[in-house]
Amino acid sequence: MIAIVDYGAGNLRSVTNALAALGYRAKVTQQAADILDAEAVIFPGVGAASYAMEGLRQYGLDRAMRQAVSSGQPLLAICVGMQVLFDSTEEDGGCRCLGILPGAVKRLPAGLKIPHMGWNQVKQSGEHPVFDGVDDEENFYFVHSYYAALQACTIGTTEYGVSICSVIAEGNLVATQFHPERSGAPGLRIYQNFFRMAGVMKQGRTCEQKALGFREMAAQIVDKYGGSPENLFSILYDIQSECRSLPEDMVREVAKRMGLPLMQVYSFASFHREFRLELNKNISDSIITQ
Repeated sequence: MIAIVDYGAGNLRSVTNALAALGYRAKVTQQAADILDAEAVIFPGVGAASYAMEGLRQYGLDRAMRQAVSSGQPLLAICVGMQVLFDSTEEDGGCRCLGILPGAVKRLPAGLKIPHMGWNQVKQSGEHPVFDGVDDEENFYFVHSYYAALQACTIGTTEYGVSICSVIAEGNLVATQFHPERSGAPGLRIYQNFFRMAGVMKQGRTCEQKALGFREMAAQIVDKYGGSPENLFSILYDIQSECRSLPEDMVREVAKRMGLPLMQVYSFASFHREFRLELNKNISDSIITQ
């Protein structure tokens, strides 16, 4: 079982939908026993760090989180979830956190646009299985006003007026400042790699679950490109590159998200497929003749 920690912030649907897109079932829980029994734990961050800590303490999840990490359980912490792993944060006048990692989380420097919101690059500082299939300096989606300085366990950094610790890995603990579930195909790859590291097996999906996963993935890819019609080719290219096909549910979701007639997108998708086939043929011919 994959446990998604619910400390009362709500709005965890994007995480569960992202996992469904990959073929994983997860249980959203406020029970410490579920967390300690899970094959892998997702600790998403929504809202302020002080609110997160209050919720964790209310449900007795702060002790469960510390125990999970100390026992070597695979844990992926996201955004505020990553920040509360540290000793403390400056947010809300200062707040004691879980103390799993040393140091204090600080507010982004004055003079910057805060929050840091949107796409930004993650520079990989070394090879790690969580980055398998992810390009160095790939763009991911950030929304935050506070940051952790670089650590000995930092494996990914991002520049935003200061060097931000954007990915941490230490033992079975992985944490990201960005939101993988809002980062399109590269973000889903981070989840996939984490579950592979944790040894979590995929579950069989119903047709409804598959359709939901396809629609969620399509929505994320459209959002990555801003939904502009001129980016339709790039959107369809990304979908086909990730899925090795253009599933009908994804084409329909693209049309809906972009406000385009369904037949127009179908027509473009058909042309897109023929273009890809011709492009691949030309590449193959070029290789053969060399």
